Amino acid sequence: MLIVGLGNIGKEYQLTRHNVGFLCLDYIASFYNFPSPKADFKSLIAEKTINTTKVILQKPQTFMNLSGSAVQPLCSYYKILPEDIIVIQDDIDLNFNEIRYKTNSSDGGQKGIRDIQNKIGKNIHRIKIGVGRPNTPQDISDYVLSNFNKSEIIALEQTFYNFAIELPHLINKDFKTFIENIKKTRN
Repeated sequence: MLIVGLGNIGKEYQLTRHNVGFLCLDYIASFYNFPSPKADFKSLIAEKTINTTKVILQKPQTFMNLSGSAVQPLCSYYKILPEDIIVIQDDIDLNFNEIRYKTNSSDGGQKGIRDIQNKIGKNIHRIKIGVGRPNTPQDISDYVLSNFNKSEIIALEQTFYNFAIELPHLINKDFKTFIENIKKTRN
């Protein structure tokens, strides 16, 4: 099972809305005590067995729009099928901190997803974390590259905790239970 977190490299992007995939992956790695990541396949990767399943966490070290250039060679090397890939991404069309699951669907304008789908196909699983839309007229690129505020970080950490608790459902490809349980924790 490959879990890919999408984001942009560099300290200046660390806490931006576009990096919610990286932030979630960092939380999972810490929660499950993954070993320190190693640089390989144009990525930072860490591996661990959880419930008898080998899980690889991947943070592409390309920029977001070139994520497929990191995901495709790793999948080829480990012989990972698209249906064994979960991509965690931001989504401006979802309310802040809302989570949605998609598979075999369009990229929705997310260029990192588009690049992955162009290189390995659409049959990947996607966990979309809402970052909302700006309340003021603003360029979308500027908005997704803006930092979360402190209260948003606190809310996201709770979501990441719930995500980590429910991770075994993702590993077992029980996406319905994963999403239902995440929604319950938000109500």
